[in-house]
Amino acid sequence: MINVADFEAAARERLDPGVYDYIAGGAGDEKTLQENRAAFERWQLRPRVLVDISGVSTATTVLGTEVALPVLVAPTAFQRLAHPEGEPATARAAMSAPSTTW
Repeated sequence: MINVADFEAAARERLDPGVYDYIAGGAGDEKTLQENRAAFERWQLRPRVLVDISGVSTATTVLGTEVALPVLVAPTAFQRLAHPEGEPATARAAMSAPSTTW
């Protein structure tokens, strides 16, 4: 899988239709979901080759805490619809991350 659409297609193939619709859908008229998709579609990545990247960093600050890589886990529910381990597996993965800060 290469992009978000590939992951979406795989999820659609593997999940029950009701579960997929719940996970992929949004609240109400899904206006916020549409706006979020449109916002991400405006971003463009421009691959560059033979460029010095020795000074590049993924570090940032999130809510006053410095993090080396801004990959975060937000509280969500019903993960067990997609996998039997659901929330406990997500919690274990988050705790095993080397830069986890509580």
